[in-house]
Amino acid sequence: MSGTVNLLLDENRLWRVARALKQAGFQVTTTQEARLSALHDNAVFRYAQEHQLCLVTRDADFLSAYAPPHSGIIYVHCREDANNASIIRCLLDQLPLILAATIIDTVLQIHC
Repeated sequence: MSGTVNLLLDENRLWRVARALKQAGFQVTTTQEARLSALHDNAVFRYAQEHQLCLVTRDADFLSAYAPPHSGIIYVHCREDANNASIIRCLLDQLPLILAATIIDTVLQIHC
């Protein structure tokens, strides 16, 4: 599982993905739960920083626009037509390995 790493799922992640990650034991907050829906990326990044959350997003702007300090950014790159089930499988396969390492101040990409 994710250990002590808590995740913030950006709003471009669907609620089913969040639910599946929570069921698998990950500590997940969605931007909707944090009342960040439709806010600018700056607000999402600032919230993640302030709450020491690793941001999981499909928004490529986070690849280079936000410098440390932060608790990690994981960019999920997948086809536009990728369905929830394939995204969930991909995240469940890759997140445990990623989160087992130190990801503070790191930007990583997952290809699904």
